[in-house]
Amino acid sequence: FYAGEVGGANFKNFELKLKLRTTPGANAGVYFHTEYQEKGWPDKGFEAQVNSTHTDPRKTGSLYGIVNVWVPGSDEAPFGVRVSKKQEVFLYRKEAPSKDNEWADYHIIVQDNHVVIKVNGVTTVDWTQPDDWTRKGRQIDSGTFALQAHDPKSESHFKDIAVKILE
Repeated sequence: FYAGEVGGANFKNFELKLKLRTTPGANAGVYFHTEYQEKGWPDKGFEAQVNSTHTDPRKTGSLYGIVNVWVPGSDEAPFGVRVSKKQEVFLYRKEAPSKDNEWADYHIIVQDNHVVIKVNGVTTVDWTQPDDWTRKGRQIDSGTFALQAHDPKSESHFKDIAVKILE
């Protein structure tokens, strides 16, 4: 969790840029609008997924559980866009927009109720939180950033992390 002086570690509208690299089978994430908690996955905020080849089909560039870059196993037929009963969006891709053992540019922009995620300059998510959005803890608000390490077998690297506060 970021606890530094910039922005008082409380960001609402921002651009976050960083470089990431996964190793084979790694699963990680970049949380925003979150807050420190001692244990478990953050209960508050959103996760921008970091995953090139882990078995979870939600890949790098996903706004996890909301708009997913979806790379399913070979047993699932290709599709364009699918929306679940819970209003979770799945955007089919043949492969993740990031590759293991290669640095990728990750860019997360939050302005008011609008989230854009880009991987290597390509937009993977462009989502506006609906006025009637009711997911507990997953509300556009404000908060800090956190880097998630999914499990002991996951090795992911982050560098060149920079944030720009937007008005």
